[in-house]
Parts: sequence; structure tokens; C-alpha cells
Amino acid sequence: MSKTSREPSRLTFGFTYFDEPDRLREQIAQWEHYSQGCDIVLVDDGSEQTSAMEVIGDWRPPEWGPTLQVWRVTENLGFNSHGCRNLIATVAPTEWIQFADIDMIIPPGEVARFRQIRPTPNSVYHHMSYARWQQKLFRLTSETRYSGHLNCFLMSKTIFWEAGGYDESFTGHHHGDREFMNRVAKLDVSFRDTPIIIDHVRAGKHGSVNNAVDKTVYTSEDHFYAPLAPPEVEKLRGTKTARLDFPYVQEL
Repeated sequence: MSKTSREPSRLTFGFTYFDEPDRLREQIAQWEHYSQGCDIVLVDDGSEQTSAMEVIGDWRPPEWGPTLQVWRVTENLGFNSHGCRNLIATVAPTEWIQFADIDMIIPPGEVARFRQIRPTPNSVYHHMSYARWQQKLFRLTSETRYSGHLNCFLMSKTIFWEAGGYDESFTGHHHGDREFMNRVAKLDVSFRDTPIIIDHVRAGKHGSVNNAVDKTVYTSEDHFYAPLAPPEVEKLRGTKTARLDFPYVQEL
């Protein structure tokens, strides 16, 4: 990132959510203290038990705080994080977007650091990760990225769409972040690391193949069933060219 500017930069924090009300409540406790001059876009990926708006209820950011948009995918497609991120990149009110999942906490102090450091064009930023379950801090480098943290990055809309956005051919399957980032790497961009610390709440969910399901089905906090093994999912690449090819509505 370039040197600190006198005028804080404005950026969007884009989060995806699926049936994890406690995670969202923890986010809201942080958002309550986000500064004015940033925007939050939350996309509910078809929650069937507790929707994002059920958790948010009457809560709204304070008038001195961020703006908030809430969108909902109206059908549980199994796993549609790819489409949710395409939606975030479409509706975000700023050029620069910090993408994160609901289990990635960005404390208000780190938000202030984001806004004081102006991004350099044609750059993509990854950050340091505090692995809460291990109580360890991982310093990321351009050569070695902390596993599970690849999908937490700061990127401009220009670069996002120049790379084609996320491939929605993988809808229903846990796949696509690395594939997308590999396409980004083929552009004329620089990958940069920042000292900003993202609080990564858990190690991530792990799956096993089960022929009885036709899409990703979550069985616990850290496990899911998938209908296809990763090599078979990879064969789906590029079979769908449309973006935002799913039903969604704005709720806030």
C-alpha cells in the first residue's frame, strides 16, 4: 500500500453469511464501532434456519458509522459464495472492496488502518491472520499464503471484473477461490501484503463426498457433505458463463 494520505479513503467491506447467527452477532458488535466513510455489504447465501435479517432486526449503524446494505439469495443452492461475491462487486458503492466471510472479524482499529492507507492501482492485498483457535499470528508473504485465508483480500472492482469475477459454474460446491485468484494473477497486477490483522475465527469447514446429496449439505460447524470430489468439481470450470445467475433480493 502507498503512503498514508491526509484524506482517508472510502472502501466497502463485503461479507457473506449462511445460517450462523452467532457469527453475525459478533460482526454487528464490531460494525457498531466502524467509522463513517466506509460501507458494509452483507449477502445472505440462502439461509434456511436463521436469515441475516432475523439477526439484524431493528439494528442499524449509528449515524456517525458506516452504511449498510443487506442482500439475500432466495434459494439455498448448497454453496454460492462465488455468486455472493459477484453480487458484492456489483452493488458495492466504492471502487475498492475488502472481501471476507462471516467468520473473519475486522476490528474497528484495523478498519481505521484500512482507511488511512490508500491502495495502489493494479494491486491486490492480503493481510496478516490471527488464527483464534490456535492463538497464533500468521504473517503472510507473496510466496506462502495462510491456508483458508486466500479468500480474504482487498481488490478493486476494475481488477475483479477484468479477471471475469468468480466462476459460478462451481455453484453448489466448495471450490473457486484459488481458481479466481489464479486468473487475477494472469493480469498486470502486483500482490502485496499488509500489516493489517484479520481475526480468523476458525480453521474452516472440511468436507467428504456423499453420493446421496446433489449439492453441499452442512452437517456440523466444521463438516459438510459434497456430491463430487474436487477433481470432478474442477471439470465444471467455465461451463457457465453468466454472472449473478441466481435469484436474489435486497432486504436493506
